[in-house]
Amino acid sequence: MRQAERGQPRRDRGPLPVCYNALPAMKRLLWLILLSFALLLAGCAPREQTAGALPTRTAAALTPYVTATPTGIVSPLEQVTPTPAPTPTSTPRTHVVKKGEDLGGIAFQYGVTLAALMEANPEIDPYLLSVGATLIIPAPAERVDTQNLPSPTPVAVNPGPVHCYPSRDGGAWCFLLVNNPQQTAVENVSVQIQIYGGEAQISQTAATPLNLIAAGGELPVAAYFAAPLPQPFQATASLLTALPRTVDDQRYLRVEVRELRAAVQPDGFSALASGQVVLLDGEAEASQVWVALAAFDKNGRIVGTRRWEGSGSLRPSLAFEEWVYSAGDPIDHVLAWAEARP
Repeated sequence: MRQAERGQPRRDRGPLPVCYNALPAMKRLLWLILLSFALLLAGCAPREQTAGALPTRTAAALTPYVTATPTGIVSPLEQVTPTPAPTPTSTPRTHVVKKGEDLGGIAFQYGVTLAALMEANPEIDPYLLSVGATLIIPAPAERVDTQNLPSPTPVAVNPGPVHCYPSRDGGAWCFLLVNNPQQTAVENVSVQIQIYGGEAQISQTAATPLNLIAAGGELPVAAYFAAPLPQPFQATASLLTALPRTVDDQRYLRVEVRELRAAVQPDGFSALASGQVVLLDGEAEASQVWVALAAFDKNGRIVGTRRWEGSGSLRPSLAFEEWVYSAGDPIDHVLAWAEARP
């Protein structure tokens, strides 16, 4: 029966199973999926762009509108000429003449030239100043170094040794004699007195109490140094100015001191000096008279000075009287010098 069945087709089995009929469809589906995946990869791959070929862009319509002015752009400003600031006018300085001062020393003190000081005060006699006179001090043309102020070469006069005496307030008075060895008189004499001790150095400008030193004569010089001072200290003096008197000079009258007396007080530190200023030119008349006084101790050192100014007319003589005080040792004697102007 099995052989017969082998030789005969089986008609009673019916159709083949479904799995045999679906095979071609599954293959087609698989190929479709692979093809889709391949196309997808091809679409994602970068495309090579031909040089010079630009992508086509669709022009969009632009609508104009107003924007604010950019802040980075600066509009040109109107050219305006600035108004110059007014130049300040310096307030004139004045100086009241004190005893013992002259124009040379005052000019040196304010750092101006003697010519500028005389030009600012044309009514003032440069050689005979009155105590209390007011001088106009001009502004210096440039900053002047008063420690190295240039000056014309002075006539050779000799400042003597300096003697200093401490004061009660801690300062010191310094004195010296200036000698004129020339054959002619000199005027406008000033010296610089220096005090130094250790690294400290202080200087003062001092002038003679009278403008004129006669030929072969001498005059005292005094200067006060305020506290504090180096301790101990030494003092020296150097000549600053000294001008020769011209032969035809008519600004001074010939006078001399006579009958000089000095009444020294019992304590020895003050003396009342008196005497006569005599006019040697009989026909002349003096309108201004000055007397310089110097007190000396027993060793011949100056210990005090004073200047007297006459208020009366000198013809032919004029009496004077003035106190002089000692800043050092007791007074031994007093000397006097006179000067007069027509």
